[in-house]
Amino acid sequence: MKKISLILLLHMVLGTLHAQQPPIMLNPVKDQKEMNGYSIRLKMAPGNTVLFDLLKDQHPVFNHSMNPVTMLPQGFASKADAYKVAEWMIGKYGAQGHFPPMLPPGVAKQLNVANSFPKPLPVN
Repeated sequence: MKKISLILLLHMVLGTLHAQQPPIMLNPVKDQKEMNGYSIRLKMAPGNTVLFDLLKDQHPVFNHSMNPVTMLPQGFASKADAYKVAEWMIGKYGAQGHFPPMLPPGVAKQLNVANSFPKPLPVN
């Protein structure tokens, strides 16, 4: 019985350690990118995730508090994924004359961001 209890405890501890992600650190100066006259500025979101704002001449043109793929407040699991989506949106603005409100699921798969979301936040 002691062996089983020890194995279960070890399994729970290892599962907990494996599930924790290191915190994403944003630097407001370094975590910006320029593309076609727009600035992509990363920002923190719930659940240690990242969202973005798009600015033109230092004025916000796309300031969204929801993930454009999931339409939830949780952002992307990595900075690179946030940049991919922001760059796609800037490209679509040039083609359509407006920013799309969300990213279609097929495009999310094409950009390889469809499975990059962290586990959903617990509901209180």
